[in-house]
This record gives sequence, C-alpha cells and structure tokens, in this order.
Amino acid sequence: MMWFAVLALMTLGAAASDAKAAGENNMKTVNELFGIAKELQNKNISPEVLEGLQRKLVSFYTPTLKRCAIAPSSSIGVDLIDKSLTDCFMAGGAVLSGIILTSFGWEMGVMEGSEGKKIMTWSSPWDYTVTATGEKVKGVQASILEFNDDGLVVSVYQEFDTSKFPGVTSLAESTPPATSATGTVVLVAASFSMGAVGMAAFARFAQRRPEPLLAGY
Repeated sequence: MMWFAVLALMTLGAAASDAKAAGENNMKTVNELFGIAKELQNKNISPEVLEGLQRKLVSFYTPTLKRCAIAPSSSIGVDLIDKSLTDCFMAGGAVLSGIILTSFGWEMGVMEGSEGKKIMTWSSPWDYTVTATGEKVKGVQASILEFNDDGLVVSVYQEFDTSKFPGVTSLAESTPPATSATGTVVLVAASFSMGAVGMAAFARFAQRRPEPLLAGY
C-alpha cells in the first residue's frame, strides 16, 4: 500500500511538472503571437489586412479551430465552430473593420486547472481610432487561447466592447452593452463554458492582476 501511495504521488508530481512546462511554453507562444499581431498597430484593419497577418501566424495554429469566437456577444461578433483558420481570420477582420489600433499592450496567465493548455490575456491598453469619425477610444480586450498537446492553438475566444465600432452605434444607444472598458467577465461567463474554477480564475484575471493565476504552477 505504501508503494502504491508513493507511486501515486510521483505520478501527480510528474503531471504537475508537465502542466507547468506546458503553461510556460504556451505563454511564450502567446507572447510571440501578440508581438507579431502588434504589426496591426496604426493600420486600418480589414479582412485583407488580417489575411496578411494570418500568413505570418499560420504555423502557430491548427488548420481547423474547434472554436473561433470574436466578440460573440456583440451584434457584429462571430462564434465559429470547427472552421478553418482562414475563416477565423477573415471573420475577425470583418468584425474589426473600420478601426485603427493605436495602442496595444498585454498581460497573461495560465488558467488554473487547464494543465497549462489555456492561456488568458488581458490587453490594456487596447486603444483605437474609429476611421469614419476620428473618435479616439480607450478599450481593453480579454482573450482565452487553448492549446493542444503539440503546443498549437486550437481555440480562440476574444471579448471586447464594440459599442463604438461602425455599424453598432445605433444599437449601443438603444441597448447598452453588457460589458464596458472595465471588464468582460459577465459576457464571458454567459457565453464560454469553462467551469467554476476557470471562471473564478478569469474573474480575477479581468481585474488586471494576472499573477494569482499562476498559483500552484
């Protein structure tokens, strides 16, 4: 019985070590991805611009994503299931069309209980200018990227306030969005099934303090 207990502890220790290594490697990948994506800064975003970015990022993703959700709670957002990476980037370009990203920074953490496979990011600043009006907006963006065992992204979830985006102004005036520039937890909780532990971690992360997510890793 003692040897069984020792073996169980060794197995748990190895699993924890593997999860920590996976989380660290996946965070490095996300940091690299976001570094490349920063090329979007000061560009008028469109599907064509995102298509060009995709060519630089394709090696980080699986060819088919099990989920691609870009502001799914918004009237202009998308929530694609089992679609190609190209479909995801083109859809994302359509959502972001009409803005110029002017400032882009990020923090990140490993989601507790994900075995290092889910990385959450909080992008702040995530400021942009509305091309049509010249309005300057200070925004934030929350993202969850899920990885497979090979270290490739298999799922993307991004949430941000689109009330200032072209095409949703009138809707925003009549129906205030469920989120704001200070957080996105309510929308994410309603539309992304992560479980209680995951949501608790995301709630902490959305308060701009990613450090607690690393507890236990």
